[in-house]
Amino acid sequence: MRWVKYSAILLGILLALALILPFLIPLKSYIPPLEKLASDKLGEPVKVADLSFSLLPLPSATLHGLSIGQTQAIKFDSITVRPALGSLLQEVKVLRAVEVKGFSVNRRLLALAGALTKPGDGGPQLVRVQRVKLRSMQLDLEPLKWGPRRADIALHERGV
Repeated sequence: MRWVKYSAILLGILLALALILPFLIPLKSYIPPLEKLASDKLGEPVKVADLSFSLLPLPSATLHGLSIGQTQAIKFDSITVRPALGSLLQEVKVLRAVEVKGFSVNRRLLALAGALTKPGDGGPQLVRVQRVKLRSMQLDLEPLKWGPRRADIALHERGV
């Protein structure tokens, strides 16, 4: 019976460490490499104000205050990514959901969307997104202005 008691205590300590660990890791150090990677991919300067990580209710990472372009013409309030935990040890990482909040779809964003969707170097796919949730989206294509709107897009392995 003693081993059950010790196992329960050890399990409790490990669970407490798992809940506290995200608060002990300095996430600010990950922002510059993320900005460089996104800037290289888009061909435009990318800035991120803050990065946060959460374990509950589901593990997720959130970029806050994302802006794209020299004049920060494209801004997002936040982008939250929720991975499928089973895929973290596999070659292709699966993102269960990507939630984008507070942004405006304008001509510049549509031009950048082309850069994101063009085929890569022919190598294997490294990330697969299952669902995209858009919240507080404004459509601002002169003279048409429409919003705020919401969208929920489910994707399968070959696209929409």
